[in-house]
Amino acid sequence: MAGQDGSREPPDRPRTPCNVTPKRDGSGNDHGYNSFPGYNTASPRASDTRPPTKPASARVLAPDLLRGLLMMVMALDHAALALHTWEHGTGRVAEADGQAVLRWNTTAAYAVRTLTHLCGAGFTFLLGMGVVYLGRSRARLGWSAARLARYFAVRCAVLTAVTAVFGLVMTGGRVWFLNGVLFSLAVDYLLAGLLWLAMDRTEGWLTLAMARMGKGWTDDGEMAADDDGVTRPLLRARDDTRATAERCAHLSWSIHNVLLAVLSLVTIFWNIWLSDDGGVCAPSREDVSTRSSPSSPLLRVWFWVMMDVQSRVVSGFPPLAWLSFALLGMLYARVTTARQWTRRALVLGHVLGVVCFSILFVLTRVLHLGNLSERCLQTPDQQRRPGQNQYLASAASFLYVVKYPPDVGFFALTMAGNLLLLALFTAVPPQVARRFSMLLDFGTSALFFYIVHMVVLFGAGTLVVAAWGRETGVADPMDPEKTRGVDNLFGLHRSSGMSTDGVNHHVFTYAGDADRWQATSNAKDTIGYGTKVVGGVSPGKGGRTHLDLPVFGTVKEAVEQVDPHVSAVFVPAPFAARAIIEAIEAEVPVVVSVAEHIPVHDLLRVQEVLRTQSRSRLVGPNCPGVIAPGQCRVGIMPFRQYARGCVGIVSKSGTLSYEAVGATTAAGLGQSLVVAVGGDPMPGTTIVDALRVLFEHEETEGVVVIGEIGGEQELRAAEMIREYRRSTPNPKPVVAMVAGQTAPRGKVMGHAGAVLTPGDVTAAEKARALEDAGAVLVPHPGVMGSTMKALLGR
Repeated sequence: MAGQDGSREPPDRPRTPCNVTPKRDGSGNDHGYNSFPGYNTASPRASDTRPPTKPASARVLAPDLLRGLLMMVMALDHAALALHTWEHGTGRVAEADGQAVLRWNTTAAYAVRTLTHLCGAGFTFLLGMGVVYLGRSRARLGWSAARLARYFAVRCAVLTAVTAVFGLVMTGGRVWFLNGVLFSLAVDYLLAGLLWLAMDRTEGWLTLAMARMGKGWTDDGEMAADDDGVTRPLLRARDDTRATAERCAHLSWSIHNVLLAVLSLVTIFWNIWLSDDGGVCAPSREDVSTRSSPSSPLLRVWFWVMMDVQSRVVSGFPPLAWLSFALLGMLYARVTTARQWTRRALVLGHVLGVVCFSILFVLTRVLHLGNLSERCLQTPDQQRRPGQNQYLASAASFLYVVKYPPDVGFFALTMAGNLLLLALFTAVPPQVARRFSMLLDFGTSALFFYIVHMVVLFGAGTLVVAAWGRETGVADPMDPEKTRGVDNLFGLHRSSGMSTDGVNHHVFTYAGDADRWQATSNAKDTIGYGTKVVGGVSPGKGGRTHLDLPVFGTVKEAVEQVDPHVSAVFVPAPFAARAIIEAIEAEVPVVVSVAEHIPVHDLLRVQEVLRTQSRSRLVGPNCPGVIAPGQCRVGIMPFRQYARGCVGIVSKSGTLSYEAVGATTAAGLGQSLVVAVGGDPMPGTTIVDALRVLFEHEETEGVVVIGEIGGEQELRAAEMIREYRRSTPNPKPVVAMVAGQTAPRGKVMGHAGAVLTPGDVTAAEKARALEDAGAVLVPHPGVMGSTMKALLGR
């Protein structure tokens, strides 16, 4: 029997759409390719006119769970951006094409930012999946290709309009078009939808063409058999025709999948090809590429990043730069809906994808393939290993990828991460997955969540920063002049954590008789100085009294009964971390530890606890403490030479802080607040933290900074001083010195952190950075008093 297209079809078999593999009857793998997740059913093409049928009601949970998780991760990153918590980038600058990276962000910031990389890639990848799912379901309802095309176009137009209005509202009209990500998703949605419609048509045409060619070959074979006098049974001829049609459909489906894979690679590599400098940081101006991209925003918005607020058009996500992820999403959906896979097979398939993309990522590092950051990593990690592959210098270097626009390394890393998450969510039984209601709610209302969370986060962020923010040196992306923020993403630090009122009500913690003797001696001096001591803590000795003060068994008991502002920890190094953590968990605002040589693994535990809370600040360890002369003293400093005055002092070295105190007292200036942050490599309070307090402290008129070799605190302090002087009318004068000018490399100078290792910044370089920032350098602490007196005009 001849079909409408002239081909012959078995009379008892319904006509099958050309882009669908017919099901086998009782043999073979019994599945059809290109079917929507009501597996083993022939999905209609968008151009078919058969009566509409109800689409499959089952919804795949893993993509929704992934989208919901990515929404939460994105919100965490945007919270840091809204509160100006840290510089927005793994390298403290945007991960942009050809952007030099001089140092890494903090561990928490680097981890959050790297995890956030999954969001842009994941959203676009899921968008491509959604196009295939939606196309299949609407085709089942009888939608024509033209109606689907209109649907895709209208969605694109609506999202573009939302982007324009949203940008105007969020920036107060300073930016006319702000493409945060919605415009990119809108355009990629339209392009992916139109591509799906085109492939839906061409896949059928290719199947039909190959089937006709196969029919011609079969007819020739039948004629030869007739000449030999052999007759072929009708049933076998029908089976051969069905098998030929199925092979043609499978081959057409595979060819289109290969085409999608090739297009995804081309559309990610064109970010490299269209780069003005090829993604290479030129060592000198003479080496800068002469290639230039279009200057018109109407042309640049499609491929190139535009972040200049003054241009009125800001686009961090060029649509065509992210198209590759949508194409991969389409390929993923076509493969996963081709048949009814078992959960185990799907998990193994995802794991295989993770392995493939991980291998590709490693190749980008080892072979320098497809990166937009070649010769751009110039951190101390690279300085310590000159001539070595820059990506292999450290874990942070290895994981560094460029997001604006995405390079091949970003493409491989984020796809491996997203597929890994999909594998985990797929492995979860559906009855368990449905209990993740929060993720499912976020994942199924993504646009609503995105708009609401942006309005709430940035609106509330403005109020929070105005009420509780302080100088962080992190510029507002829309107004670089604003550098106030909240520097703890998980809560608000008490900005008065080291104020004179905050250290006047404290307990002593000690562990044994020797420590009790030291704590007792120090407590007597502290009480005699006028500080209000409210008790002591000694494990197992709660309920007693000592020096007419109550003794508590735990810090928590002390907090519940006397509410101390400070816990002074006099516990030997092997046990100090436990006492420090106990005080932090009891939410004592300030914890001072004088112990020296605390094991590194214990310090790491302390740092982890500090990062996950917002109420306590640690001063030390390995420091003499904090003193507000004439008011209160917490620590072991020789208080008799201190005099109440107007100079704030922050020092790594306790001894040098005493020298500075002597000099400022002799000059008749005195001290307002002295903070010795300690010389350990992992201090609880840094020079920058202390400077924030001193710059805002009303009694402080001038600031003394004393650094030393080891670490990079002084460089960060220099950055803060520069920003403070730039943004503050009549800034307080800063006098600085850096100890260790002649220190040999590799020799520890008394403090665990005072060691100059190969590749470290030298004392001279630190001093130069402080001087360039506006601080007045002095050769030794003995002249600090006279120098500050001259700066204050006294």
